[in-house]
Amino acid sequence: MLLENDWGRIINISSTIGRLVFTFGQSNYAAAKVGVIGFTKALAVEVARNNITVNVVAIGAMGTEMWGTVADQIKEKVYEKIPIHRTCTTQEAARGVRFLVVEGAYITGHAPEHERRHLLGLTQADVIDLPYRPKRPECIT
Repeated sequence: MLLENDWGRIINISSTIGRLVFTFGQSNYAAAKVGVIGFTKALAVEVARNNITVNVVAIGAMGTEMWGTVADQIKEKVYEKIPIHRTCTTQEAARGVRFLVVEGAYITGHAPEHERRHLLGLTQADVIDLPYRPKRPECIT
């Protein structure tokens, strides 16, 4: 259908575990997630001529009901690897997807990660909330 319309947006959901394994025993999960990222990048090249963009949102630890069942000491180890020391909310993840759908006409084959923005010197507001909430967090002056 996307090929027939000569337009579309495909957003896959993966995990930062596809690039950075936090704990022992996650090889099968990491392989699946990095596979989604590789598939996304390859498909993006294949369908770009048809005005179809293909991206993947790689989400790290997300504050869901399942996350609530994780032991506190494991959570703390994960938080140590996240610059803002907390999980991504489902709303923040959704905003990342929305950005790629609405504003991503020239973005294809990318895998923005919802917890590695510190490598680029960006804040959470810069990556996830723009252009929907362009104010700086209060903790940053």
